[in-house]
Amino acid sequence: TGNNSGSLIIANNTFSNQLLTASTASAFVIYNSGIISNSITINGNVISGFTHSASTSGGFFGLYNNAASSGNLQMSSNSFSNLALSSITGPAYMLYNRAAVAGTISDLSFSNNQVASLDFTTSTGPFYGINNTGTAFSNLSVAGNSFVDIATTATASPRYMIFNNGLGATAINISTNQLTNFTSTLNTTGLYYGILNSGACAGNLNIDANTITNLNLTA
Repeated sequence: TGNNSGSLIIANNTFSNQLLTASTASAFVIYNSGIISNSITINGNVISGFTHSASTSGGFFGLYNNAASSGNLQMSSNSFSNLALSSITGPAYMLYNRAAVAGTISDLSFSNNQVASLDFTTSTGPFYGINNTGTAFSNLSVAGNSFVDIATTATASPRYMIFNNGLGATAINISTNQLTNFTSTLNTTGLYYGILNSGACAGNLNIDANTITNLNLTA
């Protein structure tokens, strides 16, 4: 998208049964790079039945916001299911906010998103369920999201279900998320993080009432 002085809504779109092959090219399903002065809403989108194969470094980006916004960003009630992704070194991102470093967003919300039945075949490609990085904000809420039946073959790259390293001025709340049935191999460089917050918060940081069950992590 381009620059917009109002609000941006990307909602209720369905992307299904796609076969994508590449070498170094990445696949972006929904990608916003426009500057939005008010709010960005990315809600209710369905991504299912995707097969993406990159022979070298191409990555997969499901919902990607790469824009500075002075208003709010909401990514809610989006679903990913039956995805078969492969890349030798490329990453796989389901929900990714990477607003410009100079930008700020007042309130960020990732809620009630679902990722289910996903296979990621890779050697060194990292995996991210929800990733918020590169921007300052007032409030961040990550709540009610579920990650179920996910498998990745990575052995030398990190795997994050929920990751934040943005800077919070008021509050960070990560609660009532469900992580179930994750299968992968671990070693000294290929670590697994269910929930990781490395961003400083000047106010309250709450990580509570999350459920992590049935991890099959082999060394």
